[in-house]
Amino acid sequence: LKTNKSSDGTIKILFEVETKKVESVLIPSSYGITLCVSSQYGCPVSCIFCATGYLDYQGNLTFYHIYDQFLCASEIALFEYGSRVSNVVFMGMGEPLLNLNNVVESVRLMTEYGRIFPEKITVSTVGIIKGIYALMEKETRVKVAVSLHSAIQEKREKLIPVARQNPLPELKKAILDYKKRTLQKVSLEYVLMKGVNDGDDDIKELMIFAREINCPVNLIEYNPVPQRPDLSFSGERRVNEVMAFLKMHNVYSSFRRARGQDIMAACGQLALFSSL
Repeated sequence: LKTNKSSDGTIKILFEVETKKVESVLIPSSYGITLCVSSQYGCPVSCIFCATGYLDYQGNLTFYHIYDQFLCASEIALFEYGSRVSNVVFMGMGEPLLNLNNVVESVRLMTEYGRIFPEKITVSTVGIIKGIYALMEKETRVKVAVSLHSAIQEKREKLIPVARQNPLPELKKAILDYKKRTLQKVSLEYVLMKGVNDGDDDIKELMIFAREINCPVNLIEYNPVPQRPDLSFSGERRVNEVMAFLKMHNVYSSFRRARGQDIMAACGQLALFSSL
């Protein structure tokens, strides 16, 4: 177990399980302490903009190893911030819906013993349709965040290879079914990359997709990773333009600023090569 603290207060935690390693992140904010947990050793999804996908994938974390991240991080949060973890997001290393049973069991432990309400837990997915329906059957009451990153099928497949097996029309139906069945919130995640998915046509299709499923959009700053020096963030000016366009068409959006970038702890940067 090792930790590293960012200049903005974010803390990255390295867990070693036998010969395997994973990272999780504690993020303090005005609305509480958020813990970003990992669900797999590496990630088999291999999104082109995410450093984790360039690691060797080594399989699933067990439910108790996921829960251990929560327990250890909770102690660190109390010591460093004087406050307990208030929110948990499965947005670390791995695709949670490809390790569904262990994720669900870890959620059960967090809610039963960790004093976390299920509504304060968010499971992020690149849109594994079978996984969304399977999660629906588990009745966990967690929120879901779908990493969209493009509402144009051909482009999405280039960014997220598994999008080929999870086409947008079917994904849209799965989201609508999840919302109807569970009555829980679903949000869309969209990493803005300059010249890649931030053009006018891209944002128009994003607006249409979000409106049809009545979901808010969380715009995310692209965080640089060594494997893709050709990619860059669209910039705050473009963020403001996108948010204004979405608002004009009655789509709620927010912008997630980078946290922990100086220690490679920001979104998409978890890859075991920081200064830990």
